[in-house]
Amino acid sequence: SWYWPAKDAFGTWQFPLAEIAIVGTAKKTLSMDYNFYVQQSRGLRDAANKELYKKQMIDSYMKYFNDNYFGRRAPIHIGHHFSRWNDGAYWEAMQVFAENVCGQPEVKCVTYADYANWLDSLNQETLN
Repeated sequence: SWYWPAKDAFGTWQFPLAEIAIVGTAKKTLSMDYNFYVQQSRGLRDAANKELYKKQMIDSYMKYFNDNYFGRRAPIHIGHHFSRWNDGAYWEAMQVFAENVCGQPEVKCVTYADYANWLDSLNQETLN
């Protein structure tokens, strides 16, 4: 969860999703909406638990963010399909999360393309 991007042997930046704990459970999952969907409801529609799933994702993403923001300062990696699984729980959770963190000091919420371009602009000493 504190991985710093690195280039592979072909010169491509690697931005892996993180394995994070689902707050309030003993489960872990990757930092992506679909993975939460499978872990929480076995990939089956469960609109009755929408608010629980949404809260767990928000809390899990906030823990992931805070651990890095106040710790090693590594970037966080989140993947989303913008699907409406479990009545939109994950889409809504992502919006709440972004609203909570994107305006904080020294935080930039960007695409991987923008991030890779910025990394490519740095000299090797800075990257090290």
